[in-house]
Amino acid sequence: MTGLRKRFFIPAFVGLGLSLAFVLAALSPARFPLWIAAFFIVAILCMALLFLRSLSLSLRRLLESVSVALGFGSNSVREVSLFFPETALPVLEKALWDMVGELSRKSEETEAAEAEGRQYLAILNGMPDAVLAVDRNLVLHLANRRACSLFALDEWRDSSLLKATRSTVLEKLAQKVLADGRSREIEFKPRRAVPRGSEQVFRVFAVPLATPDEGVVIIMEDITRLSRLEQVRKDFVANVSHELRTPIQLVKGFSETLLDDPAFYGAPDAPDHPKRFIEIIRRNAVTMENLTNDLLAIASLENSDSSLGEKTRQPLSPLFDEAILSVGPQAEKKEIKLSVDCPDGLEANVHGSLIIQALINLLGNAIKFSPKKSRVQAAAFKEGGKVILEVRDKGIGIPSEHIGRIFERFYRVDRSRSGGTGLGLSIVRHIARLHKGRAEVESHAGEGSVFRIIFPG
Repeated sequence: MTGLRKRFFIPAFVGLGLSLAFVLAALSPARFPLWIAAFFIVAILCMALLFLRSLSLSLRRLLESVSVALGFGSNSVREVSLFFPETALPVLEKALWDMVGELSRKSEETEAAEAEGRQYLAILNGMPDAVLAVDRNLVLHLANRRACSLFALDEWRDSSLLKATRSTVLEKLAQKVLADGRSREIEFKPRRAVPRGSEQVFRVFAVPLATPDEGVVIIMEDITRLSRLEQVRKDFVANVSHELRTPIQLVKGFSETLLDDPAFYGAPDAPDHPKRFIEIIRRNAVTMENLTNDLLAIASLENSDSSLGEKTRQPLSPLFDEAILSVGPQAEKKEIKLSVDCPDGLEANVHGSLIIQALINLLGNAIKFSPKKSRVQAAAFKEGGKVILEVRDKGIGIPSEHIGRIFERFYRVDRSRSGGTGLGLSIVRHIARLHKGRAEVESHAGEGSVFRIIFPG
């Protein structure tokens, strides 16, 4: 056993004692293959690193896109190493779960929005009014059931407003709303081949969406029944006034004839009862005549859109002069001084006879409710593109609680003191409206009043 062990260790001792030169000489045949192997190993390692870096960059970009899409920003990509793509997997997993949750929430919101949209559409289809919505190019993107029935629309999507409604009136209305962003209201009668008296009348409201660029909503309310009732009322006022006018004039005329005939009363010392009674008849006949005249005037104004013709541009000073001439005797009885301040060069597009009537009504009221020996001032001027006609007095004034109703028909602040028909100021308001303007009052009890008619110049 000892000899065997010695023979075993001696070769090992000799192997360890070989020189480096011997070893290199022994390995020299394999040097070139070893260099080639080392080169390939290094190349493979570099390619692996480049692949890992490319994969990591791709994952970072994916994570960044997911994070931005979810609204989390791009901070989470900082956790991903450039050479260790496995660090991106937990982050990517979390991002994907977040995306699933976000998509689920979006889906629920979409379903809720669709349900709400169906509810709104059901409400719109249940409305008695026709509703149309157009975009900035006047292309329809909504029409409810009433609108489809009214305009016989089978397929309206992507149709222009003009093509769908065949109405240039509605098209121009929508264009005006888009141009300035202001809501507008008009009366509209669809042109159809229908018997006379059965036409439909609509009150049309055109309203811009959040901004005019987004489009316009058009709502059409059917007011045919109201319009017919209003026409019946107008015809009734006109007919009744016309029928009353003749008998009232007869009563007035015969009472005046009797008052002017002294022989009717008999002897000079006869009682004056008949004369007093006839005077009462005459005075009330005059009141009724004034009432019917005012009713006829209102009926004429309400139906005068076509009968009056076009307004003409004319100076206002002669109109004031004629009105002053008409109320002159009334002012002289109370010793009231009338003054006019109207520039000779001031002109406006007006119906001259109507402006004279309005001024007579305002001046007559001012004289009636002003104390004796006071002053009533009339004036006309231009301000902000508007013409303003003004009548100012120092009379009893109007209490504030009556201001809002002073232009209503038959409304009188104090019936016991007015002696009028209660229609004078209503006529003034109608005349102002016919001139596309308005009538207004500024007054305080005991301090007098200022009435104004304001219309475009």
